[in-house]
Amino acid sequence: MGNVIGYGTSAFLDAVLYAEPFTKVLAQLTIIAAGNTLLIAIVGHFILTSVAKRKQQSYNLKEAY
Repeated sequence: MGNVIGYGTSAFLDAVLYAEPFTKVLAQLTIIAAGNTLLIAIVGHFILTSVAKRKQQSYNLKEAY
């Protein structure tokens, strides 16, 4: 959600301040936002699975006698 708000604001300000065509700026930022969202999802998946595996291993500990 933050990506969408940030990139939307950036597209609007680029169009207003630099007189760029809004459709061009919006297309560029849409591609960038989609790429970043995909990257965050992939990296986040690997981080979450590694944390879950680590937690699972800590539950299987047995006390040594």
